[in-house]
Amino acid sequence: MDDKKYTISGSFWAKFLSVVLLCALGAGIVYTGFSYIFLLQCDTDSGVSDYLDSSECVQQMQQLSRDIVSDYTYSGTEYTQANYSLDITSMHYTLYEKQADGSYAKVDTNDQLSASYTNSSTFYFANIKDYGICYYRTEPTDLTEGRIYKVDAAVTKPFTANDGFKANEELFTRLYGNRSGIQVGLPVLGCFFLVILVFLFCAVGHRKNSAEIHRTWVERIPFELMIGFSVLMDMISMSMMQNIADSTSGFFGTAFNTTVYGFILALMLAGLCTLVTLTTLAVRIKSHTFWKSTFVGMLVIQLGKWLSMISLVPRTALIVGGVLLLEVILLSVHEVGMSLFLDAVIGAYLIYCAGETKKIEAAGRQLASGNLDYRIADTSRLSGVYKRHAEDLNSIGDGMKEAVNQQLKSERLKTELITNVSHDIKTPLTSVINYVDLLRKDHTPQQEQQYLEVLDRQSKRLKKLTEDVVEASKASSGNVEAQLIPVNVREILEQSIGEYQDRLSAGKLNVIMSVKGEPLYALADGRLLWRVMSNLLSNLCKYAMPDTRVYLNAERTDDHRISITLKNISCEPLNISEEELMQRFVRGDASRHTEGSGLGLSIAESLTRLMKGTFHITIDGDLFKAEIQLEETAPAVPVNSPTSDSSIDVHFDEHKDTQPEVQPAPSDPEPAKTEEVPPVKPVEPEKEPEPEQTDEVKTPEPQNSAEAEAEDTKPQTSRETAEPTEKPEENKESE
Repeated sequence: MDDKKYTISGSFWAKFLSVVLLCALGAGIVYTGFSYIFLLQCDTDSGVSDYLDSSECVQQMQQLSRDIVSDYTYSGTEYTQANYSLDITSMHYTLYEKQADGSYAKVDTNDQLSASYTNSSTFYFANIKDYGICYYRTEPTDLTEGRIYKVDAAVTKPFTANDGFKANEELFTRLYGNRSGIQVGLPVLGCFFLVILVFLFCAVGHRKNSAEIHRTWVERIPFELMIGFSVLMDMISMSMMQNIADSTSGFFGTAFNTTVYGFILALMLAGLCTLVTLTTLAVRIKSHTFWKSTFVGMLVIQLGKWLSMISLVPRTALIVGGVLLLEVILLSVHEVGMSLFLDAVIGAYLIYCAGETKKIEAAGRQLASGNLDYRIADTSRLSGVYKRHAEDLNSIGDGMKEAVNQQLKSERLKTELITNVSHDIKTPLTSVINYVDLLRKDHTPQQEQQYLEVLDRQSKRLKKLTEDVVEASKASSGNVEAQLIPVNVREILEQSIGEYQDRLSAGKLNVIMSVKGEPLYALADGRLLWRVMSNLLSNLCKYAMPDTRVYLNAERTDDHRISITLKNISCEPLNISEEELMQRFVRGDASRHTEGSGLGLSIAESLTRLMKGTFHITIDGDLFKAEIQLEETAPAVPVNSPTSDSSIDVHFDEHKDTQPEVQPAPSDPEPAKTEEVPPVKPVEPEKEPEPEQTDEVKTPEPQNSAEAEAEDTKPQTSRETAEPTEKPEENKESE
């Protein structure tokens, strides 16, 4: 998924602007909605164009008439005359009381009604004990108790007082002229509100340039608490709106703006709380944590953990016992329907379990028949022990398939190992046998010298191969003891390059060494680290392409380790994987025409592991890269002891059976004596001993080593001495 998709929706300011717009649109919707509701109450949809002709005006006259009857009943005429005069209210009224003979007698009025009042209305009320003043649409005729009153009321223009009727008429006139805009604006505002609300729901949880759903501290609050808080704020908001509505006594025109603003404030308070609850619900759903963030979910999950700690049989017995107890309770309270519903749920669950068992049984049969590629698809739809069992079966299939592949690979490697070892041993051994046979025959002193040189060279090669095999076995089994001390990395690298300078120059290889962040001290064994570098440089001289650069770098990594890397270009295509190249007796050239035993990298890896380091190789086309990582340490404090050197010099002497010697660093005032470690035999570098040069025998080039081996296996004769008439049997086999 492209993370750039969430550039806008993940922006904080986009979400903040969305909330601001929602508040503004919500206020507009409330204001427009109140205006539209007021016009509907005034019957504008029925064609009413004057407030005095609307049902809203009649309803307000009815309410005021009831107040007049109530005040007259409990306070008398003086009170009504003082509080309902025409300079206080614009409604003209006359109050009548029903007499015993059924006629109505006028008891109170603020003006004699005239026949010119076109919108006059008559209202009937009854003062009934225990009920108070009750309104009737028509004259009540079946009352046996209480007094009956009739009120004739009308509102006319011009208004006699600045009261609610006048305010409502002015509000109606203002809104009626904008009724078309109100009717169109309300749905438009509602659509914009819904669009921004949907955008906000989609944007919550995202951050800029990130497709991951991010949760905040709000999502960690149990969802039931969020709902409870939202409901509480909604109740407070409704109480505020009810108090505001009661204060207007139905005359919205007297305080329309105040009423609307009060409603907007109350609704905004409730709306913001509801919005937070809905947005956190969206984040929980998108992050798949809704169930885990509820009290019920946490209780069920915890109960499931407790049940999972119990074995399957006791757990099943516990569940069955609980179901039976619930059945008994339901039947005891005669809840047969609930009992049947519970039985239906249990039956459906058993059918579901039977289906899951069938899937697992089929998978087991497939694996038993040898189909190791069979898998139970989509185990996420399974639950509980069935899901675990299905995943175990899939893992068994993967494990068995991997084991079979490893076994086949192991058999192939064993075959290649035997083939390679046989080839590496047979070639010099055949040469030794042939030349020993020639020494037994007649030969000249010059030929004898040549034969002895070949025998010496091939015997040393056999000895070197045997020692490499023994050393590789010891290194891989951990029988070599490593004395880890602080070692100066630069000195080791410089000494290694110095020892191989002649061979590197002969191969036309230019070594570029770089040491960053000096001083670098690695926790290592100087002898073993020198042997690792010797093996790498020996392989470099054999397999690197001439006239190329070799990069040897050392630096400190971010995790405070010392990294040594060597990179070169191979002269032959590396059609082999890194894993196979690390195997024993495996060379980069499949024809095995170069020198070496194929043990160098394997020995280097084992020795590095003994020093608590890591050894990796990487092949990228013809690029070969080896990397050694060792633990970094501080330089040791010099003391007067042979083992206190902060760095060591390792010198390679080809004339002393290729054994490295540990010598004191040049910075020491007095040379320290070489300390012999009794249980460890000094290891040898991966370097083929060079044969002595004579006039007749020339040192072969690496690319012509196969010709040299062929010459070693062929007897050398002079012109004066005739060749043997019959070659030895061993020589025939070698050819």
